[in-house]
Amino acid sequence: MGDWTLLENTRETKERERYYFLGTEATVYLMYTPDGYLSATLSRASRSALNYSNTGDLHTGTAQAANA
Repeated sequence: MGDWTLLENTRETKERERYYFLGTEATVYLMYTPDGYLSATLSRASRSALNYSNTGDLHTGTAQAANA
């Protein structure tokens, strides 16, 4: 139980080349609960914040923000 923060996010190709699939400054959190649930949040550091101030509804941001 607890939470974890990612230290590095790399993948390796068949040719043994490494690359950062979420960028070099990714934000990733894993949370485990005592009752067996897991929650994961992954995001690129360069992703812009969702702007929902014009609607006041977290679930209806702009199409531009959703595609960012």
